[in-house]
Amino acid sequence: MKKFLKYIFCIIVLSLLFLILILGNRRTINAEVFEVNNNEITFKDETENFWTITDTENVYLKNEKVKLIFNDKGTDFLEDDKIIKIKRGE
Repeated sequence: MKKFLKYIFCIIVLSLLFLILILGNRRTINAEVFEVNNNEITFKDETENFWTITDTENVYLKNEKVKLIFNDKGTDFLEDDKIIKIKRGE
């Protein structure tokens, strides 16, 4: 029985670590559509950083206000941040 409980405990701990790794830290920043070039959309955030995505499903308008939600992967470096969601119309 002890081995079984240790096994279950290890599975729970590993699952939690996996979730933390996958979800990372999320942050939200205000931005606007800076440029639209076919399916490539460039956003300029409130700290003057530029982010470019490819989106074939949505239509964006220049100067449209959005909120960019990032996974910053738990680091302070912008280079590894990834946009995971874009909120519009708020």
